[in-house]
Amino acid sequence: MRLSFLFLLFFSGTVFAGNLQLPKEITVVSINGQPYQNSFFASDSDIQLAPGQQLLVLEYKDIFENYEDDDHTTIRSEPFVVIFNVGEQDKLKLKLPEIAGEQQARDFANKFNVSFLDASNREHPVFIQDLMKYKAGLMTTHPVLQSTPVIAGKPAEAELEQDENALNQLKHWWQLASEKQKRHFMQYLLLQQQIESAAQGEEVKK
Repeated sequence: MRLSFLFLLFFSGTVFAGNLQLPKEITVVSINGQPYQNSFFASDSDIQLAPGQQLLVLEYKDIFENYEDDDHTTIRSEPFVVIFNVGEQDKLKLKLPEIAGEQQARDFANKFNVSFLDASNREHPVFIQDLMKYKAGLMTTHPVLQSTPVIAGKPAEAELEQDENALNQLKHWWQLASEKQKRHFMQYLLLQQQIESAAQGEEVKK
């Protein structure tokens, strides 16, 4: 795909410059559509990012000891999508709210109300949403297109007509979409290109 090629070409010469510091309670599931291998060491909490928009999927997990019962309780959140921009030489830090016990941890796991701070301790803009709601929003923004029946004996003409109908429907929905929906659509396209690129890379390795 041409768009995927241009995407890879743009990032092929990019030097990792941005840095994001994460607390040990936060696990990175994926970065820009690619699975992330977390370190087993709690001190290894920094990740490097290429300049530009980032789409991270993060999870929260913490363990609370119950010394009376000699047991423990694990609090874990659902995956959350975090979208933000990082520039060259940016040093960002993900900050958790104050969590003093299990109940506060459960409340946080439901809200995932984290904040991003820059090197000057100023708040950095970030978009946060539950992964399932984010995917549902993408599906709502981009309705399933109805396929055109294939005419027997004229496969080439039928496919061409189907492509034209799909393109016209896409243009129609784009004109009706709000600016927010258009931004979500562009983010969706970027994510899909990254997933395709990663899949193609795995095929080449095989």
